[in-house]
Amino acid sequence: MVQIVAIPYSIEVNDFGFFLRRNFTTTQTLEMLKEQFDQLYLESAKTGKLMSVGLHPHVSGSSVPHPGDP
Repeated sequence: MVQIVAIPYSIEVNDFGFFLRRNFTTTQTLEMLKEQFDQLYLESAKTGKLMSVGLHPHVSGSSVPHPGDP
């Protein structure tokens, strides 16, 4: 049997919103992510929760160095 699973995608918890729309610093972003996690952790006492964080290489950078990068 095939099942379809939908994973929520939050526009609030997303590097595009953090850095390009709100001009957050990395410290402000970390604090927002912690607050989001803490809230979901509290809510998870009653039911399972999922936290998705949208990260885009063209916004937050690549996780690996590219040839020619300093």
